[in-house]
Amino acid sequence: MATQAVEIEFAGLRHRTPPFASVFLNVVLRNDAADYRWFLLPLFLHSETASEPLSTGAVEVFAARGNGRVLICRFLGSGPFQALRLPPKAEVRIRRMTFSWFGDLPRRPVSARVIVASGLAIGHQTALEWLPVDPTCDVKADVTEEPGEIVASRDAADHKEVTATPNVVDSFEISVEISGG
Repeated sequence: MATQAVEIEFAGLRHRTPPFASVFLNVVLRNDAADYRWFLLPLFLHSETASEPLSTGAVEVFAARGNGRVLICRFLGSGPFQALRLPPKAEVRIRRMTFSWFGDLPRRPVSARVIVASGLAIGHQTALEWLPVDPTCDVKADVTEEPGEIVASRDAADHKEVTATPNVVDSFEISVEISGG
């Protein structure tokens, strides 16, 4: 692969009601494939690699502001994550993408697990069937998440969590240095 599929760098920090903090990261996603790809990122950063299964009881879809259409799907539940769907040959830049931190901020880099998938199932449906809107991003976009607005949301049937299953093409860890603690 000529270019990195994902680039992440620290962009800022905002302390919230303890023990929470919002960590802002500049994120670049590239889909060099000839097919659509899902990019799954953590919702919560951890000082150690998260290995819990992905699951959701609800989703909130946020529209970032700037040049191009970028929708960020925040899947909420006991195995939360964020997902973006990119068309073939796409490059999306998201400035100040929000991640949450719980506890004292680390004095060492944290690891963010990234999954690139050819498909994503939510329960027994494809994510495109399950989601209330088509979340596909534009081929080229440069946006800032804050103060993104919720454009759609959905709860799982009977408010019961369902498993999220990606068709994994690639999975890797990206180390992120968090400063400003």
